[in-house]
Amino acid sequence: MADGGRPGAIGGAQAIDRAVALLQVLGGAADGDQRLKDLAAKAGLTQPTAARILKALGAHGFVEHDPASRRYRLGLGLLTLAATAAGRSSAKGLARPWLLRLAQDCTANAFLMLRAGTEAVCVDRIDGGVIVHSITGAIGGRVPLGVGPGSLAVLAFLDEREAEAIIALNAARYRAFPGIDADRVARALPAIRATGYAFDPGRVIEGVRGLAVPLRSASAGAVGALSIGALAATLPDDRVPGLAQRLAEAARDIEDGLNPLDPALARPDAYHMEGVP
Repeated sequence: MADGGRPGAIGGAQAIDRAVALLQVLGGAADGDQRLKDLAAKAGLTQPTAARILKALGAHGFVEHDPASRRYRLGLGLLTLAATAAGRSSAKGLARPWLLRLAQDCTANAFLMLRAGTEAVCVDRIDGGVIVHSITGAIGGRVPLGVGPGSLAVLAFLDEREAEAIIALNAARYRAFPGIDADRVARALPAIRATGYAFDPGRVIEGVRGLAVPLRSASAGAVGALSIGALAATLPDDRVPGLAQRLAEAARDIEDGLNPLDPALARPDAYHMEGVP
């Protein structure tokens, strides 16, 4: 049907086809942004028709328009839909079975931490049948990156210059945690990078030891950490390497299923957990 044809069932289907064509053209753009005339030409549409469809897609958040450059790009509305469609590959959904196993087998509390800018947020935790205090407390608790093994595991596997900037930004906040300062955090990172895990022998909370490995996304780098917290008696030094390997195996399994469109992973430098200030 021509652009100005009579609307109807066929016209409605054709409009959807045209909208999909425009989205596919945008998705295939090398730089992510395209001008209206280029979009229209590649989709086989007139510019007025392409403009009307793009405006409708923009109203739903599927397309974004930059008035200054007059260019269009895919919108975050598509990100949300894709993440919902692939909900089983969300970080939390993938990590939950492992948290249950780790908590039971290690007699520990198991945590999933995700990066939130200069902080790490506890997005899930399973208690292993013992009372073990943690610095994040309940789900939703957050700490500056560099405090506790979970956030250290994230910080160590960021770009080194970014890690240095985060340490500088968090320096004043470290003072709220006994025995932690910017120099100590910076000195801890090389060993974590070398071994692949962060270990707290009980420095943050007396009598509680912690162990963590990073979770990495192919598209966003270090996005979080898988960690356990246990009473010192159940996590002696000789158990640390073996448990670190187990955590690393769990992390690799989780990483293999991660959905790069999961909103929690797409922008870890700006992720904000719903309901958490």
